[in-house]
Amino acid sequence: MLQLLLAHIRRLVMSICHKSIKLPQARCGSNQAWVWLEKLNSGYVLTAGGKHIFIQGHIFNDPIHGQIELHLLLVKIIDTPQFQRLRYIKQLGGTYLVYPGATHTRFEHSIGVAYLAKEKQQDLEKKQKELITDKDILCVQIAALCYNLGHGPFSYLFKDRFIPEVQSGQTWTHEVASVWLFLDIVEKNEELKKELIKDHKLNQEDFIFIQELIKGVDTAAPEVQNPWPAKGRTEDKASLYEIVANKWNGIDVRKWDYFARDCHYLGIPNNFDYQCLMKSAQVCEGKWVDGRSHICFRDKVADNIYDMFHTRYTLYHQAYQHKIVNIIEEKVKDAFVEHELSLRFERLSISEMTESLLQDDAKRKISRITSLSPPLQGKREKSKSINEKMAEFIKLTDHIFEEILYSTDPRLEGAQMELKDVVKRCLPKCVGEARIPRTKFMDIKALQQGLTVLVIQLDYNIKDENPIDNVYFYRKRNPFKARKINKFEMVTVELELEDES
Repeated sequence: MLQLLLAHIRRLVMSICHKSIKLPQARCGSNQAWVWLEKLNSGYVLTAGGKHIFIQGHIFNDPIHGQIELHLLLVKIIDTPQFQRLRYIKQLGGTYLVYPGATHTRFEHSIGVAYLAKEKQQDLEKKQKELITDKDILCVQIAALCYNLGHGPFSYLFKDRFIPEVQSGQTWTHEVASVWLFLDIVEKNEELKKELIKDHKLNQEDFIFIQELIKGVDTAAPEVQNPWPAKGRTEDKASLYEIVANKWNGIDVRKWDYFARDCHYLGIPNNFDYQCLMKSAQVCEGKWVDGRSHICFRDKVADNIYDMFHTRYTLYHQAYQHKIVNIIEEKVKDAFVEHELSLRFERLSISEMTESLLQDDAKRKISRITSLSPPLQGKREKSKSINEKMAEFIKLTDHIFEEILYSTDPRLEGAQMELKDVVKRCLPKCVGEARIPRTKFMDIKALQQGLTVLVIQLDYNIKDENPIDNVYFYRKRNPFKARKINKFEMVTVELELEDES
């Protein structure tokens, strides 16, 4: 009976705003029961049949993962303008102009990543509860949710094509912008700030930890990465940095979500099952591996890890680097550049927001969030300038395409022509393509005389390296002692890599 009541209540629980409410009667056979629901800061307490059940979070119906539940604190981050703009940024940029179904956005991807981060940590916690605290779990979920906040219009088109054209000599990464926007959300939301600091006891070290999780920390062996580069957590918790953005071997929940999501909307078969890896994952301490703790996997799932990297290769080859997608994104990029140059002196230029400025202001934001003392006047003026520029950035979504296309401003005529060519499919032709060794890249670029030459790098994850080389495995009879797998145990990987060379 209790299970029937719970299933009924879960559909209603998030639409209820009262402190305590008496819900309608639920019947089970000839019995009746009253159900009481009380809202707390971190969730809901459901009282039914004399039992108390804690419901912690908001339930989303996701087309990839089904019914997923997120912490209420994450929902408060989602319900902000900075996060809601992700609804209007397509996950795959201009790919939807070739694959009609690829219209999914960074919004649902971010929710999916946060969910998988929670699931993975809970699985690890069940096996090794002493290695992960509740605060660790919350910080990793926040980082997973906010990782994509800093993406510009058309996602990687903005970062990889547009920014290099208009920001010569400066660097821009969406991860740094994501950190800044997350801190901006907290700084401007007093209720959220109070909940993070007073209820969940997050301090300056925890905010630095979230920042490092978003930007990524290489957890390679001490002889490769020494001293320990992170400040948010000590070296014994290196495995936490391998959940969201794994800089060591590339196995993280971001990929697990976008592999499944992108394959679904592109209509490309997906042979990779992340559940198999998630259930077999556990933390192997540094004394059993290379001096640092790593997330390791059961030896029998080695082929599944290969399937993961092969899925990545397939997506890049068939969709992300499709020749028509590249042609279209070059046209869209040219339109954006024309738009930027035409309006450079009319409003704050988006090319003025450099990575170094955002990093410096992120430090000031962390200090302001975790301290009651006001910032110095000079620092306040710097923050005000960056706030104004980032306020312009937040307005930038994929809608800029239509803004340019239907503008009556004569200065945008050149940009409009580029986008009209895209709409009418008046595209340049691909005159040829060839596979070449990496050493010949510079020779090919020398051919750019009246031609647009695009050099596309296709690999399994880390250029010419075998992706399995940085993965540790454990055996069933000795689950805490990890090892690297022997080459003869991964013949399929060796053969496949030879075919692609």
